[in-house]
Parts: sequence; C-alpha cells; structure tokens
Amino acid sequence: MKTLILTFCITAFFFMNTKAQKHTTVIFRYNQDSIKQNAFNIPILKVLGSYTYGENSYFPGKFISFNKKKDYSETIYDYSFKETSLAVLLDLFGHENFVIPGDTMIVNIKGKASRRVNNFIVPWNYNLTYEGRNKFVYSLFDSLAYLTGDLRFNYLHFNKTDNVEVFCKKADSIYSKQILFLEKYCKLEKPLKKTSLRRSKLTTLCRSKLTTS
Repeated sequence: MKTLILTFCITAFFFMNTKAQKHTTVIFRYNQDSIKQNAFNIPILKVLGSYTYGENSYFPGKFISFNKKKDYSETIYDYSFKETSLAVLLDLFGHENFVIPGDTMIVNIKGKASRRVNNFIVPWNYNLTYEGRNKFVYSLFDSLAYLTGDLRFNYLHFNKTDNVEVFCKKADSIYSKQILFLEKYCKLEKPLKKTSLRRSKLTTLCRSKLTTS
C-alpha cells in the first residue's frame, strides 16, 4: 500500500507539473483615430509544427475588458501558457514573438508600417512596441527583421550573375549579422537582467530559430 501511495503521489506530481498553466495578461493599446474599432486585438498563433493535427492553431484567449482612456483605447485578454515558446502575433503575416507564462505583455499598436525597411519587405500591417518586464525579449524578432529581414522568409536569391562562392558569401554575411546581433543583444545587462527569461534560454531559442530559418 505504501508503494502504491508513493507511486500515486509521484504520478500526480508529474501530471500537475506537465499540465500546469500560468495566466498571462496581454494588453493591446491603440489610437481609435487610426483603428476605428472597439476591443481591437491581435490573435496569437502557434508556430507551425508546435501543435498536432486537429488541434487549434491559435492560443485561446479570454476577453477581460475594453477601456477608453484619455489618449488611447485598451483591450485586455487573458491567456494560459504551459511554457515559454515561440508564437506569432497575427497581423498580416505576423510578428514572430515569444509567449511567457505568468507575464504581462503590453502591446502598443503604433499605426501603419512601411512596406519596406532597409530594402526588406515588412510582413505586417502595424508597427508594434512593447512594455513590461520582458519588453526587450518581445521586441527581439522585430528588431532582427528590420536588420536582416524576417527570419521566416528567404530574402536571399541566387542571381544569374552569381556563382556558388558569391552566393555562399552573401548567405554567410547575413547569418553572421544575425548571430552578432543576437550575441550583443543577449549580453546587454540592463535590458535583460530584469526579464523572467534567462539569457541562456533566450540564446538557445534564438540560435535554434536562426539555424532552422
């Protein structure tokens, strides 16, 4: 009986830890002069390959409130996440980002984005800025997109005038810029020391993304 109880306790502990979800508050702030819609929000999409066939491809969010402030409108949603993972704020092709259990993510919607930045196509409709404890984590992929193009799309094309060596040098140059940016970003003490996402985990997630893009 003692063995049975011990086995039950271990199983229950494992089950609760693997299934436990923490609530994350996502606050969307915007100017209704540019977005003429009450309770505007941006759906959060799971990245391809992170969910099984038949499973909802969106993270289900619960509407909490809509408020009109003096200078902006605010929509608040509650999400439940099991673990820190990649996600997409689905604005057009979307802003690739992170979801962090137990966090408060404030998304400022700053108006229409330019179609190109540094000769790279911008794959979203709205410029976003972030507030909160992990604002520097949430802004990482947008920053990289402005520097070397969105990681989900291939901006490097083999021209007829190129040979393999020239093409490989171009690819290596872009990858080196991305890695250098990531290394500098993750060494910044002030922005990242107050985040809940450890720099080692952030580096691992991003390096994995860079090598599979």
